[in-house]
Amino acid sequence: MLAAQPLTAAQVPSPKKNEIKKSQIELPAEPEKYELIRVMVQKPSPSLEVGTNSPYELLDQNDQLLFRGDRIVSTRVTPAPEGIRFGRQTFKTRSLRLSIQEGEIVVGRRKYYHVLDILKNDQGLLKAVSELSMEEYLKGVLPVEASPSWPMESLRAHAIVSRTYALFNILEKEGLPYDVAADVSSQVYGGLGTHDPRTDAAVDDTAGQVLTYQKKIFPAYFHSTCGGATTRADQVWTLEKHPCLMGVKCDFCKGSRHYRWDGVFTLKQIEARLKKNGFNAVGVKGLSAQGRDASGRVLSFGIDTARGEKKISSNGLRMFLGPSHFKSTLITEIQKTDGGYRFRGKGWGHGVGFCQYGAKKLAELGYSHRQILDFYYPNAGITRLYPGRKAERGL
Repeated sequence: MLAAQPLTAAQVPSPKKNEIKKSQIELPAEPEKYELIRVMVQKPSPSLEVGTNSPYELLDQNDQLLFRGDRIVSTRVTPAPEGIRFGRQTFKTRSLRLSIQEGEIVVGRRKYYHVLDILKNDQGLLKAVSELSMEEYLKGVLPVEASPSWPMESLRAHAIVSRTYALFNILEKEGLPYDVAADVSSQVYGGLGTHDPRTDAAVDDTAGQVLTYQKKIFPAYFHSTCGGATTRADQVWTLEKHPCLMGVKCDFCKGSRHYRWDGVFTLKQIEARLKKNGFNAVGVKGLSAQGRDASGRVLSFGIDTARGEKKISSNGLRMFLGPSHFKSTLITEIQKTDGGYRFRGKGWGHGVGFCQYGAKKLAELGYSHRQILDFYYPNAGITRLYPGRKAERGL
């Protein structure tokens, strides 16, 4: 991706309410222009701690050199009324670019490659965006999203899934300040400190390969444990229906520790978390499941409040209550308790696309990474972005 001047928050177009998002995008004619990815590694914050262990350059929003040096001892960066304060100096700019040729850029306790953009938003907060190559990025994703000890075929499959997901986001968000976040809102990226030889090899083995349907790329969603069946993407998000994201029956993730779960929430907790996330809920008195999809997942919940019943998507409620405790929408039982509800369910995650624990088991049974991908994304093919290049390790 070509580097561009970051947009301010006011310049970023807001999605229209209930807008149906595209589920596939044409592959670029010149994919080499999209070999860089921009990862938000620090959400908007009042301050950042930044350092380097090697020579650096610091540039302003117009790519004008501010200064260069041998290294930066951990330095506090804060917003200022007229710009950004870096250590003891204030610069009249809405963004700073910290660039190194080798070594590491440190943000807080994590280490990153090459280029870091510090962006000031319209609320006067700072976020940090790391820019690096796609393949370097994936080597910081795979060991966090999957276990390096898992079978190589499942890791190769995951590398293709994660690359596809990342490139779709680059194309979908072209011109915006960043492509993906480093947390679970996208896919978790751990930076330089997380690399492992086995996951590095899985990325190298599949270099440049992405999932496509009729030569178009789609968002290759994945999750931990499906609980017995994956589900349709368009029933979880406001997204166009896609033939590769329609859901499949999966009997392979039963060994996951997340296959069954339960969680207890009081009515006060439910009300507080709904309000915190901007959902109009006053005097929550109860809730009820409304409709299920073909996989058995609840489609939505009715929230009984002092102002009448409100409706919320089941995945929205899951995210508001906390996906580490309300692990899935594949609810098997809702039990009223004294002052709240006990939920029992199966699986962990949104349930769309690639089931990580299912892929692990399929690899243990002898399935190749191509067969695993065929299982979770029926009708999909694999396209090499750079057909003239060879992967470091052949298929």
